[in-house]
Amino acid sequence: DDKMVSPTDSEIKVHYAMVRRGLTFQFARLMSYAQHCTWETYLFESLHREAPPGYSRPTLAQLLQCDKAAFSRLGSTLNSIRQRDDGTYPLGEALLALRGDPLIALHLAPLQKAAATTGPS
Repeated sequence: DDKMVSPTDSEIKVHYAMVRRGLTFQFARLMSYAQHCTWETYLFESLHREAPPGYSRPTLAQLLQCDKAAFSRLGSTLNSIRQRDDGTYPLGEALLALRGDPLIALHLAPLQKAAATTGPS
């Protein structure tokens, strides 16, 4: 398979992949590195937020689903992603605006823990 893939089986590997992506966006003049870091921080903070009783913290898989959903939304809603003449980045601005979108944030919601099963009564 000649697709370029990054391992995403640990937080540090996902972080390194996101750093590479952020630098690529900056180099391509699609988004500032600071905007990308703000998005990454938003995602990773969700993994470390205390979950309500009976719920577990979001997983790394949920973080990746949220990121994928956000970029899918951007791909279907933005007309232009190139840096504007005034130096601003519409892609970065739109990505950061998605932090307040409930359909995107839902991917980072704590999930209810599975009920402990007791043997047959």
